[in-house]
Amino acid sequence: MQAVDRALRILEILADNGPTGVTPLAKALGVHRSTAFRLLATLEARRFVTQQTHRGTYALGTGAVR
Repeated sequence: MQAVDRALRILEILADNGPTGVTPLAKALGVHRSTAFRLLATLEARRFVTQQTHRGTYALGTGAVR
């Protein structure tokens, strides 16, 4: 359940703050960057987040709106 809680927290952070990088997300979650990156990769695969490659940040995706 911890992973679900962290994934939902990522969505809340992005909803509240807009596009955010891996490092600030990891700090907010209290996890290592690699853990945050794995969570983001899963959320990205399901289109809940999108990576803005030109900025190196993540934002809410269309899956979060559905």
